[in-house]
Amino acid sequence: AEKMIVHIANALVEKGFSVDLVLAKAEGVFLDRVSTKVNVIDLNAPRVLFSLPGLVRYLKKNRPIVLISTLTHSNIVALWAKWFACVNTRVVIKHDSVSSGSSALWDYLVKYFYPYADAIVAVSKGVARYLAQVTGLPLERFHIIYNPVLDTEDTMGSTESFKHPWLLDKDIPVILAVGRLVKEKDFKTLIKAFAEFRKKQEARLIILGEGKMRGELEALIKEMNIQEYVDLPGFVRDPLAYMKYASVFVSTSLSEGFGNVIVEALASGTPVIATNCEGGPTEILENGKYGLLVSVGDVIGLCNALKKVLNDNELRRNMRILGKKRAMDFTVSRIIEDYIELISLVSLNGR
Repeated sequence: AEKMIVHIANALVEKGFSVDLVLAKAEGVFLDRVSTKVNVIDLNAPRVLFSLPGLVRYLKKNRPIVLISTLTHSNIVALWAKWFACVNTRVVIKHDSVSSGSSALWDYLVKYFYPYADAIVAVSKGVARYLAQVTGLPLERFHIIYNPVLDTEDTMGSTESFKHPWLLDKDIPVILAVGRLVKEKDFKTLIKAFAEFRKKQEARLIILGEGKMRGELEALIKEMNIQEYVDLPGFVRDPLAYMKYASVFVSTSLSEGFGNVIVEALASGTPVIATNCEGGPTEILENGKYGLLVSVGDVIGLCNALKKVLNDNELRRNMRILGKKRAMDFTVSRIIEDYIELISLVSLNGR
């Protein structure tokens, strides 16, 4: 979410907009990617909720035409801030998951406050359907704008000098996954499918990311006696270097609002296998046109999909060609036009 907002801010300022990037706290791994033309405003709050007074003061002082926010807690605070500031700023909220948060309280806040937004952006049709169900608003109320994943149209793989040693060995295929080590990503299914696949064919598995399930995943890897063939390097800021050299990219999410890493894998020319879950992956892959889809939690189905991709050179070649073409639908230069159109709409007409 943070990376997408940086892309949007940078692209808008290049289009001639005056852009303030208002942060609860000016920190994070993507901060150095913010354009020098963007005015960064640090509210210096320990948490997003505590940034409310500072955001109210900012709105009263600067009175921007449009305020774009993302993530559920930030969206709620943005809506509250407009009300307390008594300004005519149009609030555009961006929702990027098929859930609102970790408790019933967030569902209530979304249901009660989201309808007060001047525009609601859903990052996929799946997210729009979820929001319509929670809020009771008609589907037509939501603007479906996919994430601007690629910051230039020639982003076809990183030139990062470091490469994982397994990726330098062309004789053994490498299966790659990227995501937080949490239940929603369902890496347990991937590990089990990989263990099954290795019974018949040599391969290695790399999972990039960090999270609270690291211990459970490491225990499962040990239980299945595949420690030599699985690596969990942790968080990597730029996974494109890994994607470019991987044999296949796999997403096993239980649900996914959009699926930025799937787009990055397509752009890198890496064949993609993803679960046919609620949210963006099915839309990105257009029901299997640009990658293979398997059922959620289907160990044998995923194992068979790996066999199909890794043993069919012509299929991999076609997937690379089609994938790179599809990725161009998610460049910043393409998606920012949708945001500019929406900004114009809410500026002129309001809700």
